[in-house]
Amino acid sequence: MKGYFSCNVERYEKIFKCIVRVTLFVVFTGGVVGALLLITNLRAFLYNEYAKIYLYSVCSGVVAEIFICWTAIYKFEKRIAGNKALTFVRVGKSEAVVSRYAGESVLFGIRRVYRKIALINFSAVESIFLDKKRGEIIIETNASGVRLYTDEEKRLEHGFEGGKFKFDHWWYNETGYVVQKNFKIKKSLFPIEKIYNALTEAKREYDSRPAPKPHKHKELDFVRHKKAIKRFKKGLI
Repeated sequence: MKGYFSCNVERYEKIFKCIVRVTLFVVFTGGVVGALLLITNLRAFLYNEYAKIYLYSVCSGVVAEIFICWTAIYKFEKRIAGNKALTFVRVGKSEAVVSRYAGESVLFGIRRVYRKIALINFSAVESIFLDKKRGEIIIETNASGVRLYTDEEKRLEHGFEGGKFKFDHWWYNETGYVVQKNFKIKKSLFPIEKIYNALTEAKREYDSRPAPKPHKHKELDFVRHKKAIKRFKKGLI
């Protein structure tokens, strides 16, 4: 394993903190404004219908804003937790894996968490380029391309055996993917400079490996078997 890079969730955490602050501000401001209006215009609220409608409108708006903010907080908490668990980049000797949290759903009371996986085989990679201006790594491949998988996170469990990537479910080792020729890794989620260095180093080492020698054992077995037949025919056995 050349390197493991987890997701950078600082962006989501900053947005999350902003939403919390907005929620607290709305709750505090709405409460203070409603209390002041009620105290200063108590008699008007008791006998004036328009004043009552105005107060109800203010209270309803505050409640609606609180509901929207808390819904956003819940969504962001889920996204932060999902990215921390399922979003990462692994660089191996022959392949690199980019995993992304892809949301979740609840159907008939059953919660399903989804993920996306991109399998990058270095034998298919033609170039790796770091675009600092746009903040992304661009990986260009040949016709073999990058394999993209999308499914429930339990189905896409995987590991490395002897430096070789392998899914726990045999089905995905053979099929269940789509091919994409070019692939991008963006700065919004990952430390792209460190990943770029790891990818280029792994690709360089992969290309510098000597070509595998042809397997000689089968040939030797065949020759040995042929000699045995000749000896048998000559009556030496």
